[in-house]
Amino acid sequence: MNSSQAQKIFKAASVTHYYASIFFPKRIRNDVIKFYAFVRIADDLAENTKTKEEYDEFRDSYFRARQGEKVVNTLVSDYVSVEKKRFIPNEYMDAFFSSMDADKKKYQYEDFKELDKYIYGSAEVIGLVLTKIMQLSDNSYEFAQKLGYAYQYANFIRDIDEDRRMGRTYIPIEEFQKFGIDYHKVPKTEDQKKQFKKFLRAQIERYRVITKEAEKGFHFIPWRMRLPIKASTRMYNWTMDKIYQDPMIVYKKKVKPTKNRVIFSVFESLFSLS
Repeated sequence: MNSSQAQKIFKAASVTHYYASIFFPKRIRNDVIKFYAFVRIADDLAENTKTKEEYDEFRDSYFRARQGEKVVNTLVSDYVSVEKKRFIPNEYMDAFFSSMDADKKKYQYEDFKELDKYIYGSAEVIGLVLTKIMQLSDNSYEFAQKLGYAYQYANFIRDIDEDRRMGRTYIPIEEFQKFGIDYHKVPKTEDQKKQFKKFLRAQIERYRVITKEAEKGFHFIPWRMRLPIKASTRMYNWTMDKIYQDPMIVYKKKVKPTKNRVIFSVFESLFSLS
């Protein structure tokens, strides 16, 4: 797979991350594109119940390539070359694929203890790999993990109806139970809608707390690379603010920023660097 194909995968997967990444230095951006394309395909294959064989082959080809075997899938080999160049620990992708494996057999999480293990592999290690690509200090790691966690939790909030229709829920069952909500059903009555709004706003508050903690580590990122990170965070904040205003919107459409909004956010970030 050539770089333009990896770029198309990245662009299709996330408007926010793709357009924010334009402002990475070229040497960093090329590796970011290869990495995001790799994890995007793995994630898509893991979530699709009809692609078990494809997912297994993709995962296995990664582990073979990591051992030095030449593989046909250039998306895999391109990422493995990044992994070696940036000295990315094997344990990161081990955890990532452990979480992807879970998507093939686990459709709900009872509590945060269960969910946190999944999020470590599916999102926190994404932040950790990026610290390696950007060559940040060890001091940045815990903040990168928190930001990865926050982004993932925001995705769970935004995609709650999409996941419900697939028979999944990532937000813990204990959270639904606190508010007397049946996660299988769309709220219909006014009382149900009122409780759902309280429930989803409570999840957004959780996202906001974690994000604020993560932002304390932004000063570890050199200013040029801080731009896309701050812009992406602004866009996640924008998305969560929109949903907070009208929680029922998650049953009407997928709330996502436009290309122009993301680019504008980068320039906003430029003038607010500290």
